[in-house]
Amino acid sequence: METMVITLPNVLTLLRILAVPFFAIAVWYGHMPEACMLFVGAGLTDALDGYLARRFNQKSTLGAILDPAADKLLMLASFLALTFIAVTPPWLTALVLARDAAIIAAVLLAKYLGWPLRVQPQLLHAPGPGHRDE
Repeated sequence: METMVITLPNVLTLLRILAVPFFAIAVWYGHMPEACMLFVGAGLTDALDGYLARRFNQKSTLGAILDPAADKLLMLASFLALTFIAVTPPWLTALVLARDAAIIAAVLLAKYLGWPLRVQPQLLHAPGPGHRDE
């Protein structure tokens, strides 16, 4: 993994992080079309930064930390904002937050115990030909 820091993928990730408060404010004030555009824009930049990092070999340690942090921050802001305006039920937000907390706790525990841990983003894809669920 390259250690360069200032790459286009990292800039896109930072822009995604900077968009989070604007998204939350838009939801708070009921500007849902703008909130939706920010959310979709964040999703597109997430896909684009991953593609660029792989395509042009611009993977970095900073990007490996910032990208999932940006994703978690946006999801956290989304659930909290939508729960606060009574669109999402509080139990669902609590469940999502508990899941993320459990994942973080498991990763920290694995690191503490010295277990090998390899975390990599996965592309979503449909099963190929010949795939059978049994």
